[in-house]
Formats: sequence, C-alpha cells, structure tokens
Amino acid sequence: MIRRWEHGRATIDGLIGRGRLTRIEANHELAEAHVARGATHPKVASSLRDLDPAGAFTLAYDAARLALAAALVNQGLRPRGGGPHS
Repeated sequence: MIRRWEHGRATIDGLIGRGRLTRIEANHELAEAHVARGATHPKVASSLRDLDPAGAFTLAYDAARLALAAALVNQGLRPRGGGPHS
C-alpha cells in the first residue's frame, strides 16, 4: 500500500492547479541522477568561496535546485516553466 502524505498537500494541489507543477510518472532513477550530479557542488563551491564568490554561490544554488528537483521527480512532479518570478 502506498501511503499518501497530507502535510503540504493543499499547497502542492494549488501549484498544480496554477500550472506551476505538472504531474509526471515518478522516476527514481532520474531522482538519483539529480542527487549524484549535485553531490560534489557544495564541496567545489566551498573551495571557490574566496576565489570566485559568485561562482561558488551558483554551484551551491544548483546543488539545492537539483536536490529539490530530485524530491519532486521522485514523487511524480515536475516544476513547469516561467521561472520563479512569473
């Protein structure tokens, strides 16, 4: 039996309703690939902190983005277009 989560469900349903999230088939392999791709980013960002702060920030941001994308795709959701400010 699949146990459905309820905490935050109204928020997710609202994002789906507004077209900010799309339902897709859950893809555990893609989720693992996202996590693997972003796994080295924090260490590299730390090493660049003094040399290239903007580049370090970009890597840290990308690591977070990949982790969140992994969580979504693992649940059968995908963020949809427009960027964060549309």
